[in-house]
Amino acid sequence: MKQSKDISINPLFHHKEHILWIDVLNITATLGVVLLHCSNGPVHNWDGSFNVAYVWGMFTHTIALCPV
Repeated sequence: MKQSKDISINPLFHHKEHILWIDVLNITATLGVVLLHCSNGPVHNWDGSFNVAYVWGMFTHTIALCPV
């Protein structure tokens, strides 16, 4: 016997309104992860010199690591 896939019965899909701020949080977290991965190299492979790449990497890690 095949079960019906009626989404109106399933409580996970039954929302009358869309919550925008949850989408904004998801997009912000996704962009934060991408930013962390892009600036990962200069931070974790530091050669002892304070150049622009290292300072920018530390800044982005400081800003994006905690919320993500």
